[in-house]
Amino acid sequence: GVIGRYCDQPEMFPGVAHFHTVRVAQPAGKFYTTKFLRDLCDLWDLRGSGLTNMHGSTGDIVLLGTQTPQLEEIFFELTHNLNNDLGG
Repeated sequence: GVIGRYCDQPEMFPGVAHFHTVRVAQPAGKFYTTKFLRDLCDLWDLRGSGLTNMHGSTGDIVLLGTQTPQLEEIFFELTHNLNNDLGG
């Protein structure tokens, strides 16, 4: 899912005018392959800020900081190229 975050003074802080968070649910087997993690980090370096966070006991990965125009691209990559089920 996406947690939308916007700066209320974008003209003063254009670098964080949008700083959305993307949450990637853990796979059914409750483990990540190193290939998936590398591919996810490559995607986030390209489409986001590069900041990540493992989300405690849930096992989700939280990707911190992206722009609104990148959201569709991220979802496409996650579902079509990384074979990740984004859920409902």
